[in-house]
Amino acid sequence: FPQKIDVLCGLGIKKVACGTQFSVALTKDGKVYTFGQGELMVNSRNHNRPQQVSALSGVHIQDIAVGAEHTLVMSSTGDVYTWGSNSEGQVISRSLSLSNVL
Repeated sequence: FPQKIDVLCGLGIKKVACGTQFSVALTKDGKVYTFGQGELMVNSRNHNRPQQVSALSGVHIQDIAVGAEHTLVMSSTGDVYTWGSNSEGQVISRSLSLSNVL
């Protein structure tokens, strides 16, 4: 059954995207929230409730894109950040933590 995600209510969600076992939400004020399977998210822990990506604190995110097992976000200044699985080199760095790729 569909369920409302209370944590995201009132935040002004601009865009949502879903990977294989995780989801990402972008607010109108440029904050990113993730939830789902941990190794595909920045903090490497499973979360049933959306968690703000603290590694992007102070960065205004303009857009998000999600692959099956990775996430890319673009800041308002054009910087691109990525994290997740790197099985095909899609996040450039071998690390599962947030890395600036530009």
